[in-house]
Amino acid sequence: MYGERPEDVFCYLTVYNEPKRQPPMPPGPSVEEGILRGIYRFRAAPSPDAGPRIQLLSSGTAVHWTLEAQELPAAEWGVRADVWSVTSWTELRRDALRPDAARLRGEERVPYVTRALAGAPGPVLAVSDWMRQVPDQIGQWVEQDHASLGTDGFGLSDTREAVRRHFGVDRGGGPGPAGPDGRGAPGDGRPGPGPVRTGGLTRGAGQPRCTVHVQGRGPLRLLDAREGGGL
Repeated sequence: MYGERPEDVFCYLTVYNEPKRQPPMPPGPSVEEGILRGIYRFRAAPSPDAGPRIQLLSSGTAVHWTLEAQELPAAEWGVRADVWSVTSWTELRRDALRPDAARLRGEERVPYVTRALAGAPGPVLAVSDWMRQVPDQIGQWVEQDHASLGTDGFGLSDTREAVRRHFGVDRGGGPGPAGPDGRGAPGDGRPGPGPVRTGGLTRGAGQPRCTVHVQGRGPLRLLDAREGGGL
């Protein structure tokens, strides 16, 4: 915009009214490109070759809860999660629309989000402080089973912690009794579902079988690296 060689760009800064420590940029050859393009893997799963897998996508303050949630399924059920930071759901959608238009002209192009997640084992769970329609923007270009969590609703007033627990976008604990939708009620101090709900992972007796249950959707299949196939 300014200077000796101005660029045709518009820069903006999104500021949350909540103090959070900004983690450093992780190392990696494609991290900087991913930050600019809309998505990059922030933290790989511990012991990725052991047990079922899931991919956790998050943006903004939700990255902090997702990093905490990464530890929960690994410790309690042996489910390994990769955590991805989404710097812009909208930019990923804009990028994906261009290959769709090119395909009508007979060109074969692959959206960036599809290439970034290519080969990532297990289902994809997208978590955001926005309404679910924001992370759902990229769903059609994600090859894996895809589900989302967000703060859908209108007229709800409570603390950040209570509202996020109500919508199930925090780390969460076990599902608690609440209103007709089954979520933890704001302000009552009872736990509701987190991104990966406590008790939501089930394992068959004597089998490495796992299922993750997501609010508002049926169970998603998890991939067991030991078996090399869907469960």
